Amino acid sequence: MAGRMRGGVVKRGATWSYVIRVKDPATGVTKPKWVGGFATRAEAEAARDDARVAKRHGSYVAPDRMLVRDYLDDWLAGRASKLKPSTLLSYRRDLHRYVIPRVGGDRLQELSGARLEVLYEELLREGGRDGGALSVRTVRYQHSILRKAFGDAVRLRPIQVNPATMVELPAHPAGHSPVARTDVRAWSADQLRTFVAGVEGEQFSELYVLALNTGLRRGELLGLRWGDVDLAGQRLHVRNNRVRVEKGTLQGTPKSGKTRSFNLDPTSLELLRNLRRRQSEQRLAWPGAWGNDDDLVFTHEEGRPIAPDHATKTFRRLVDGLGLPAIRLHDCRHTFATLALQAGVSPKVVSERLGHATVAFTLDVYGHVLPADDQLAAELFHRHVYG
Repeated sequence: MAGRMRGGVVKRGATWSYVIRVKDPATGVTKPKWVGGFATRAEAEAARDDARVAKRHGSYVAPDRMLVRDYLDDWLAGRASKLKPSTLLSYRRDLHRYVIPRVGGDRLQELSGARLEVLYEELLREGGRDGGALSVRTVRYQHSILRKAFGDAVRLRPIQVNPATMVELPAHPAGHSPVARTDVRAWSADQLRTFVAGVEGEQFSELYVLALNTGLRRGELLGLRWGDVDLAGQRLHVRNNRVRVEKGTLQGTPKSGKTRSFNLDPTSLELLRNLRRRQSEQRLAWPGAWGNDDDLVFTHEEGRPIAPDHATKTFRRLVDGLGLPAIRLHDCRHTFATLALQAGVSPKVVSERLGHATVAFTLDVYGHVLPADDQLAAELFHRHVYG
């Protein structure tokens, strides 16, 4: 039986509760909020007084039993219209792979910075495949997701303080930049030429050669349309990005959100001219069944778009068949950047071709491949100035 309420405090059964009116952040409607479980009236009154002070200062957060897993799933659903589909997929995959299995059952309001530090240590020690170590870069990426998610929780009032802001992040290994260089694998010029010669005539070979010659991302290559290719002007325009999402593929903008253009090298130009001719022949060979409605540069023989995962698996098979060092399709991008910088191409030009946000980021990733011969620098300066 409930007792008589006095000053917003009442006894309910064996414990005491207080009530406070709070505004729903979603609707703006003020509603009564009951908070219970106090052993004595004095404890309930003290909690009520703290709540009233916090409310006056605009910092009150009503106690809530929501679990971390429920909040993160709601947060992902709420971000669906604001994030690129590929980014949303990455967030959902990582949260359900690394975070939710470990802290999903914790109460959101009880999650602390110390608990997140324990989570990160667990991931570093045994968060990878088959219980192996997870890289510092991957762990820090989980932290960046949680910082965004809990920042929204503070704004919407489920919690008062973002626990991810109270974490001491795992340090990068000594001598490593924030972008883990162990993730940057690249072929030498000889290995690149071996691959190009070995895959001639194979399925999607032009796709992979252009990846090596331009540094385009997989999605940018698969989203490339013939309208983006200026064969006469010898230029290529990057305007689209074809990415994998949960229910198939989606055509969108490049990862950076910005379009870019650059000149084509002679090998890539000839490759695209030959591909254009062959695709015209394929169109005639599939009357009434040609499926390239988007005028894509890279398709199956009958014009059907290439699924991103299929392109990756075919690349892996070709590399294995040639006995070359195993690299990912994304490492074609690293190969282009590495060889271009070693050839003396300006980091600014390489950065622009790759579509990086800044030259500083490009140097952070690839600075270790730049020539560092101080004597050569002195000689080049002297030759330029004094002849």
